[in-house]
Amino acid sequence: MANLGILPHVIEATLNHISGHKGGVAGIYNRAAYEAEKTTALNRWAEHVAAIVEGRDSNVTPLRGVS
Repeated sequence: MANLGILPHVIEATLNHISGHKGGVAGIYNRAAYEAEKTTALNRWAEHVAAIVEGRDSNVTPLRGVS
């Protein structure tokens, strides 16, 4: 997901991991569920996987700053 331009804290939220942005003190104050961001991340991932399985180029364009 990171290679598709998904931010690390959204990846963690999507995978239900508690570290980084949700670990420690930050987790106490940051109660965001990131629902919209997780939906976008999973849709981008689904398109990426479908393109691999179907042997075609993905229409997912990585966001700027991601190589």
